[in-house]
Amino acid sequence: MKVTLEQSHQARLTIKRYIEGERAFIDDWMSKAGDDWDVGMDLTLQEAKAFLEEKDPAKKQVCAQRLVIMIRCWPGGVDAARAIITGLVKTGQNIPDELHEVHLDLLRGNLQESKRRGPKRENGRRDMLFLILLHELKRIFALPSFKNDVDISNINLPEHAIEIIVEEFIPLMPELNGISVKSVLNSVRKFEKKYFKSIFYVSSS
Repeated sequence: MKVTLEQSHQARLTIKRYIEGERAFIDDWMSKAGDDWDVGMDLTLQEAKAFLEEKDPAKKQVCAQRLVIMIRCWPGGVDAARAIITGLVKTGQNIPDELHEVHLDLLRGNLQESKRRGPKRENGRRDMLFLILLHELKRIFALPSFKNDVDISNINLPEHAIEIIVEEFIPLMPELNGISVKSVLNSVRKFEKKYFKSIFYVSSS
């Protein structure tokens, strides 16, 4: 399906409205520690909270499967598991059956957090936010992620999704001025491959 300039315009308005309406959330999200490890631990803890609060058995099971994958595969996941188990024990709650194997592996020392490798990637929170917006623009407006994803010989092509996102976020993230759009997209794609595609993660939304 051909993407029109009107679709591109509507996509930009959507990002503008998102920033205006969710500025408090964005500021709070970006104010926290931002390397991959911190983001992985934060998201794992959020998934654990959703799992523990879920009442529907079928949804709870799906949530549990996601949580175990995040604990075992994501940077920061094991640290999150320790925090989850410690919190349950301190408050006198039973360890859910779905986390029984994780709990045993922690006790036996079979589940260890891998060491951080190389310098920290401080763009984890930015990349997570941009990844979600990128998928939403592609889902709603069918925009290509980047100009190399489509026929670049056509000079009348609409703006690509990552360009819109980066340009609209520059007032909030002035450091984006000195970074190419392609570099930002590459960073987002590496984040996606590391956290999502490699373990077939399915969003809980």
